[in-house]
Amino acid sequence: MRKKVILITGALGEIGQALIEALTKDITARLLTLDIRDADTSHPAVTHFKGDILDSGLLARIVSESRVRTGLVQVFNVGSTGAVGTIDRREFDHWGRLPDIDDADAFARWSQGARAFGRKLWDVLGERRNPAIVFEHSGEDTLPTSLFVCDNAGMVVICGGTSGYNADLDLRLLWMRQKRLQGSHYANRQQCAALNRLVAQGRIDPCLSEVFPFAAVGAAHQLMYENRHPPGNMAVLVNAPRPGLRELPA
Repeated sequence: MRKKVILITGALGEIGQALIEALTKDITARLLTLDIRDADTSHPAVTHFKGDILDSGLLARIVSESRVRTGLVQVFNVGSTGAVGTIDRREFDHWGRLPDIDDADAFARWSQGARAFGRKLWDVLGERRNPAIVFEHSGEDTLPTSLFVCDNAGMVVICGGTSGYNADLDLRLLWMRQKRLQGSHYANRQQCAALNRLVAQGRIDPCLSEVFPFAAVGAAHQLMYENRHPPGNMAVLVNAPRPGLRELPA
């Protein structure tokens, strides 16, 4: 009897990695993993393919090379937020605070950059359609562009300000295009406490890849800054003497 085949897309994200770790314990299944990045796979039951989930030719090749038979395959699509592409912001140089509206030359240069970024969005998406919702975390450097490319009557959700808190807006986009801003701050204290209880009860797996003592919080941030952090989430111990505790010792 042939083994069941499981295809995991977005395999190198934190959810995908946790899913692979759990499923490799099931020796009755073959795992096929798909991601836009290369992966080092040492487990004999895992075969990795580099590519895009939207590439129908690649999917056909996976089926052919893996000799997948209808009815024996299960698919887990865990690509992050269903993204169909990425844009390298370094290709554009208009980032920063919005120029003074009265400075015609500077505002024209900014508008040219913002429009070029919008066209790049269309190219990646494959159609001339603007996003109805934009999640804005960078703040000062990118908020003017986020509001510009957001669709008419759309919404920009502000959930951070890593590049700065002084954000400039062209108010004409708010009243003429009926766009709006919405603040979001993840969760309140009660919701965070409820989540912690679910983790302690083992009902939610936080997909931890590494746990640091509080004194090493700088090392954790440095790993993220250099993009060298391992797949999954990193955590820092606060008032906990060691990892694995579900409550503080008396």
